[in-house]
Parts: sequence; structure tokens; C-alpha cells
Amino acid sequence: MIRHGQASILSDNYDQLSDLGKEQAELLGEYLASNNIHFDRVIMGPLFRHQQTTEGIQKGYLTRNMSFPEIETMEAFREHQGPAVVRALAPKLVEEGDKRAIEIANMPMDTRNDKIRQHLRMFEYITKKWVTGTYDDVASDYQTWAAFTDKVLNGINDIVASSKNQHIAVVSSGGPVSVLVGQVLGMSQEKIMEMNWMIENASFSEVHISSKRRSLRNFNCHNHITDPNKITTI
Repeated sequence: MIRHGQASILSDNYDQLSDLGKEQAELLGEYLASNNIHFDRVIMGPLFRHQQTTEGIQKGYLTRNMSFPEIETMEAFREHQGPAVVRALAPKLVEEGDKRAIEIANMPMDTRNDKIRQHLRMFEYITKKWVTGTYDDVASDYQTWAAFTDKVLNGINDIVASSKNQHIAVVSSGGPVSVLVGQVLGMSQEKIMEMNWMIENASFSEVHISSKRRSLRNFNCHNHITDPNKITTI
């Protein structure tokens, strides 16, 4: 399970990689290729940042003259709608007098980092409640967290059913990665969302799936990015 490279936070279109995100994806591809990692299948989510990341990984393989499978797309690995829920609910919570939402809304926003910090605090506050179903009634226009997790896990099950004894890469977002890892580890939904916030851009996590068990081998690996300034979570 691979998370996409850095996207374009606070821009008009988040769903595209930054220049650093593109570099991160290529570094991952070069790392995997240099370690002679061969995939039987490569599957990506339907978002543009998933496509760009997959193409960057592919470029790393082609640079080393290594084969790369035909890229497949699966809707199951689209990211959750947490950001849209936050955009819709944040003003509503402030208007209704939610103390924490008001506190976050009043954080200073003098610099770009201030704006990112405020955005993340509001995102964390609302999504941690959203995953428990707290806002399902007031955010009825959006996919619920429960529906999202079911879709991701059904996608994983479909892959497993059609791919015996294969090594498969799934390029997606932090949500699908955290859902699979969280299921394997038996984590609560709140802890799965907390883990989602910690997954680095262009990192990979390895899960071994057999008919008897699902086991986590590695989580959030990003040792292919050797410059600390190029390691990002957003």
C-alpha cells in the first residue's frame, strides 16, 4: 500500500502533486527498482494524484530498464470525503457555538504555516468525531466513514480473490492505507483516523494476506527519501 506524493495543500486544486511530490514518487520507484522489487499487478485509485504518483514510480523502474505491469484503476481506493465534510461542517459548528471549533477558527493565520496548522487542527477535530458516525445525520450528503471503510476492504478482498500468490502494489491515499493496516491490527476507528494523519507522502506499508491471516510486515516506510527536508505528511 503506497500513499501518494505531496499534493497541493491550500491551492485551488489539491488533487495534483507538487514538484516535491513528483520527486518523492520517482525516488520511491528508483528505490523499489534498485531493490529488485517486482510487482505482478499495480493498482491505483482514481484520483489524479494517484495517477501522477504511479507514473512517477513507473518512471523510476523504466530509468533502470525494469519492466512495470500495466496500470489498473480501482474506484475502491478513492480517498474518503473527510475534507469535504470538514469544509461543510466547520462553519456550521462555529455558528452553533462549538467551543473547540471556535477556538480553532480564531487561531492566527498570518503565515502560510499558520493556515496549514489551523486547517489540520480543524480537520483532526471534526474527522475524529466523523469516523464514529457523530455527524452522519448533518453530513448526509457525503459518504460516511463506515461506507468508505467497507468499500476499501471490499476492494482488498476482490484483489485477494483474483490474485493468488502475487505481489501487488496499490497506490492510493492515507485513508485506504490506514483502513487496511488498522483492520490488520484490530484498531478502533478513532485510532485508524489518527494513524491516517501520520502517514508520510510516498511511503509504503506492506501487508501479507493469506487464507489464514493478515499480517503487517512494514508500516510507513520512507527510507528512500534521504533528505529530511523532503519528508512530508501534507
